[in-house]
Amino acid sequence: MATDFRQLRGSDLDVAEAAMVSIYCRIGDTNRATVSSGVVIKGPTDNRRGEVIVTTGHGVGNYDPTDLRQDCWVALDGGTRYRIHRIANSTDMAGASQDWAVVTTSAPFAEAVVRLPAVTLESIDYGVLPVAMFGRHFSNFDCRLNLNSRIVSDGQRVFLHDCGSERGQSGAPLVARVDGEISVIALNLGRVTNSQDPDAELLALALGLDGGFLAVLDGALRDVSLPAQ
Repeated sequence: MATDFRQLRGSDLDVAEAAMVSIYCRIGDTNRATVSSGVVIKGPTDNRRGEVIVTTGHGVGNYDPTDLRQDCWVALDGGTRYRIHRIANSTDMAGASQDWAVVTTSAPFAEAVVRLPAVTLESIDYGVLPVAMFGRHFSNFDCRLNLNSRIVSDGQRVFLHDCGSERGQSGAPLVARVDGEISVIALNLGRVTNSQDPDAELLALALGLDGGFLAVLDGALRDVSLPAQ
């Protein structure tokens, strides 16, 4: 049976937006910090010892020894901070397909928060899917994820989308209704650069949740899940 992808409408937008968080990482010993977007992912149970969030690797990864980011936290809209317990990401940044990270907080959120399921696109080869993107101070509720266009040769499931991208939008989730459920299907990586296409400035890269990324995410969700009470 084919997977049914539909655009978010009405109250769906508020639900999806409530799953978005901001991730800060202090740069070395300075008072400066990077900031990126992330989305809280739903696990197999409602009982958990921490939260699992997906974002980009370049926002939280220590790929550059001169740019260490060891002090990281998650910030909710109300200003509450949660310490990050673990960051799991690809060991290198060989290309855009490795630009992912799975973040686990040291405690579950005390505030009411929306957690969205993650849906893989591994079985979807082609098509243009209706999506919405939710990021820090910037959202687009009517855009498209183009599975027909893979522009990065090093990896899998790196596609174009036209939701736009601004500073701080790395890791912003691309969301759709999948078989009736509001779900995360990809992450925004950032704007397309160095392209000969005159329309490239309107496009950005998206990373599907599959391969090694999906395996690490599934493991993190199992690790934080507690038995049902």
